[in-house]
Amino acid sequence: MSKEGVATTWWSDCYGECPRMFYQAFAGIPEFAPPHENHILYSEGVLTKVQYGDKKITYTATDREGIEYMRLAFNPDKITVNGKEISKRSDLNGEGYILKDIGNGDYSLNIKRMQAGIVIASK
Repeated sequence: MSKEGVATTWWSDCYGECPRMFYQAFAGIPEFAPPHENHILYSEGVLTKVQYGDKKITYTATDREGIEYMRLAFNPDKITVNGKEISKRSDLNGEGYILKDIGNGDYSLNIKRMQAGIVIASK
């Protein structure tokens, strides 16, 4: 930093911006996230009460609707929002989820929900 308090390197402006860019990259390319682990990679809304299990992820979505992006170390059999099962889809134009096998027993899961509440992805 210069004597006048003005940043002299590009890094000084990155502290808040850099992590947000990584989260968006993970959502777009879940293969970049750590393998063989369960992770919520990105959500535009606030998620609370997140719990990770070997074959289960549970969280509470606070926004009325939204999309969450995950990398899972298991192939989920069921996705529910407030106890109601949602369907597998080929796109996220409506409520449901997209599941993609990304190799070595890991999966990419994108969930679009149309209400706030408890979301569970489980085997």
